[in-house]
Amino acid sequence: EAWPSEPGPTKSDELSAFAEITKPKIEPTITRALANVTITPPNVEAIMDCNRYSTKEQLLRVTALLKRFGDKTRRQPVPIEVTANELRAAEKLWVNTIQASNFEDERSYLQGVSKKEPLLVRQLDLFLDEEGTIRCQGRIDKSSLPMTTKRPILLPARHFYTQLVIRNCHEVVHHNGVKETLNCIREVYWIPRGREAVKRVIGVCVTCRKHEGKPYGTPKFAQLPSCRVSDDPPFAHTGMDFAGPLYLTTEGEDDKERKESSRSKVSSDAARKLAIEEGEIVVLKNDKSSRSFWKLARVEELLPSKDGVIRAAKVRVVNQENGKSTWLRRPIQPLVPLEIRSSCKQKNETHARDPTTEETKEDASSKEPLKANARSTVVTKYFLRSQNNRKDTV
Repeated sequence: EAWPSEPGPTKSDELSAFAEITKPKIEPTITRALANVTITPPNVEAIMDCNRYSTKEQLLRVTALLKRFGDKTRRQPVPIEVTANELRAAEKLWVNTIQASNFEDERSYLQGVSKKEPLLVRQLDLFLDEEGTIRCQGRIDKSSLPMTTKRPILLPARHFYTQLVIRNCHEVVHHNGVKETLNCIREVYWIPRGREAVKRVIGVCVTCRKHEGKPYGTPKFAQLPSCRVSDDPPFAHTGMDFAGPLYLTTEGEDDKERKESSRSKVSSDAARKLAIEEGEIVVLKNDKSSRSFWKLARVEELLPSKDGVIRAAKVRVVNQENGKSTWLRRPIQPLVPLEIRSSCKQKNETHARDPTTEETKEDASSKEPLKANARSTVVTKYFLRSQNNRKDTV
């Protein structure tokens, strides 16, 4: 009796319970959203100025020491000395920083942020590797070269870090030219307009300028000889090797006659040298064999053309095996006169111009033109003997 009895349900409680039972269930609203995460590479240039360093090794070593200091503050274990892995990590850090500041459009397109394809991406077939570095791709993937050479890292042409890379490669090739330095760079890096960038850096190299020096100047000209400045008559200082016509620049009828006479004389001398007569022994020129294998022939008849110019001839060739002769029709060009013919003609012309000179047989047999004449006689006898043998055979 001390405890009060439990109150009974009221009408309001029944209504609230009924409303709770008949209340409809509301489905939760599902909202979908796409999150775009942009990874910003570390910016080393914010804490270091690469323009204060003269070599690439010095810059990478200082960067590795700064990174080591950060690892020590986070209580991470570090080795005693700077290792090669730390230098490579510092190099990747600088490359990613430089690419992020100089190739923003290319990086945003490769990451899928931008849809507009830059021209450099299509030209060099750029792509991002596993470490987020922009690399070039060519057509030498199946070669035996290392992967760093087949897919080099992209660097800007006018950044100071690129100049440090060019200086380093220029020292590696012992201060050679642009070609060798550029080949050394392209083993790891690819620089747009690289030849121009290499020339710009090598042009200010102190070591190269010391060894190259200035070009040789033009020496002082000497005084002209007296034969070139004196007023002498024609042919006063002409040597014995002068040949061919002399070109004159004069006016007047006498000069025209002199030119025509000299021109006709030169043409007649040339025609006299190349003229071939009937009954003359010639050599049949053959481009497919050497001169020692050319066949001897005798000109039997000259064949003039309709205009009266002789362009062909009938020759007779004797076969050395059976002694039979063959008649051939050949143009004048491949018919080469024997050299002994010119010496014989010169001797005959000398006798014709000077009939007072008389020589004995002993003196004539000891001179060269008569020896040539004897050779011509031997060749003629050979043809006559071959012709007689052919008649006897018939």
